[in-house]
Amino acid sequence: MCGVAGVISLKGPLSQPVISEFKSLTGLIKHRGPDQQGYFETNNTILFNNRLKINDLSDQSSLPFRQQNYDHVLVYNGEITNFKELIKKYHLKEKYNFNENSDTQALYFLYQELGLGLLDVISGMFSFVIYDSVKNKIFLVRDRYGITPLFYLKHKHNLYFSSEMKLLYGLNCFSSELNRESLNHFFSLAYIPTTMTPFKQVHELNKSRYLTVDLARGEILNQQYYQLNYKVDESISEKDAINTSYELLRESVKNNLSADAEVGTTLSGGLDTSSIVGLAKDLGLSQNLRTYSIKMRDDTFDESKYQRLMSDFAGTKHTEILVGSRDVISNLHSAIAHLDEPNGDGAILPFFILAQNAQKDVKVLLSGEGGDEVFNAYETHGAYIYRRLYRKFVPKLIRSCFIKTAETLPVQHRKLSFEFLAKRFTHGAELDVCSSHIYWRHPLSDEEKFSIFKDNINKDATNQLFRDTYTSTETSEEINKVSALDLDHYLYGDLMVKSDRMFFAHSIEGRYPFLDKNLVNYLTTVPPKIKIRLLKRRNLQKKAMSKTLPKQILKRSNFGLEIPNSRWLNKDMEDLTRKYFTKQKIADSGLFNIENVESLIHQHKSKKRDLGRGLWCLLNFQIWFDMFVKNKNFKEYLVK
Repeated sequence: MCGVAGVISLKGPLSQPVISEFKSLTGLIKHRGPDQQGYFETNNTILFNNRLKINDLSDQSSLPFRQQNYDHVLVYNGEITNFKELIKKYHLKEKYNFNENSDTQALYFLYQELGLGLLDVISGMFSFVIYDSVKNKIFLVRDRYGITPLFYLKHKHNLYFSSEMKLLYGLNCFSSELNRESLNHFFSLAYIPTTMTPFKQVHELNKSRYLTVDLARGEILNQQYYQLNYKVDESISEKDAINTSYELLRESVKNNLSADAEVGTTLSGGLDTSSIVGLAKDLGLSQNLRTYSIKMRDDTFDESKYQRLMSDFAGTKHTEILVGSRDVISNLHSAIAHLDEPNGDGAILPFFILAQNAQKDVKVLLSGEGGDEVFNAYETHGAYIYRRLYRKFVPKLIRSCFIKTAETLPVQHRKLSFEFLAKRFTHGAELDVCSSHIYWRHPLSDEEKFSIFKDNINKDATNQLFRDTYTSTETSEEINKVSALDLDHYLYGDLMVKSDRMFFAHSIEGRYPFLDKNLVNYLTTVPPKIKIRLLKRRNLQKKAMSKTLPKQILKRSNFGLEIPNSRWLNKDMEDLTRKYFTKQKIADSGLFNIENVESLIHQHKSKKRDLGRGLWCLLNFQIWFDMFVKNKNFKEYLVK
């Protein structure tokens, strides 16, 4: 992968000040491609590309890419994981003279062959821009699932775009007016969803879409090229689903392991990353594969037993990285500087530290994102089924008693404690499907969020956002609608942000075998009763991996990588909270009711409630605001 950026004038030539300013900012995304950089320029367009050499390490695939006698230019961030298959299918090698080990060159000639029809056949993670001089149009394209980022800002007649927002933040025309709608969602979800960003002026190109810039007319058109389709095929048997899922995932792992640079994989010890490592073993590729794991310095968050078990089973070259509160504190500002936006995911810092260590050995890391979504493996998917049975068989009066009883349980500040789960489930089960899905994960409830904002906010905004996704998903199966919620919001708005920014902070490309086009498209047709058997989540995935993984891994329940923020905020991070939770700091953004914020902090510190996730989100926002809005000194914290 690489970094892309550009500026396009929709009316007349670019001015020299605009050109000079843009070129002065491209160094802000150097970490995405430190191996090579270049520009393509016309009187009304500048396209920039920096390159992280992964496939074809020579300069023959330098970016931007243009072949003599052809009328288009490619700037490209990503990996087309099925490019070798497509070279054969469309006989590209016979028709064009190029390096068949380069996915860049394959993509370039696929456009020559198919035009934008290539979007129907390519698989992988990508955001790319094609300047077509014959059509006098520029196409900005993003992959199906929002793996690879692309942001844009329009000012007067100029369209600016970049792989990371920090480049756009440096423009003289940039306005730091906050997007209060996106921050409203942030405190409900711990991430900013859809195409919103923290600032009103900056937008994210949505997954499965592309912009067409018509240079002759000075117009921009935003179009969709792919829609997730849940057309369940009831003729699929469990045996067929097991065999096909295994073969498709195996092929995806094989494609994603292919590179000319050194490749490794994360290994959490959970089913998804263990499946990747197990399939590498099935392919005969695990002996030279490097695996990287985080061992938390907290027994209740430690998965190292399973990580070592899987590494020993596959015979990988394993690295275990110890992470404690000091490691998180010392890297927190740098991680936020690379995120460009507030994010309260507890795995952000562990991922940052893992990549920091892995970059000594590899340029590519495979990771398990997408597995929970496509196999219906999340606890919230199981909770959805429990909720349906609970509401059906337990009278409302008794359910009300359960809520009151759960509220009497003492706060424990432990990961997924019984107290935490009981309170979340009993309250959430009383809500509609979308609202319960949010409630079971929320950092702050609607009431808590409403209380901390100084001005009135739309308390129902996030629920409505999810309801819109839920109702627009065309399927008769409710559980598939729940899966669509996670693919559209959690995967896209949180997990991909975490993985892309934290890996690329250290010049590492992330690859995600579970988000292979063929695998996802197939699994959306599999009847849900096969993926979830009664109350057993991961039924299909575990059976597909039954001959590939040790029994101890197959028997594991979901765990999830997080940090013990509930406890650390009360003790290890006291210096940070004292600095960023002062009355003045809370008042700086103009968003918050100081007294109500202080009340939440007090309730958590006194163990009246577990508000660890909510306060972690607030701390991340406070640091982000200081860095990007108040002091504008984020550059000081970028990885050197």
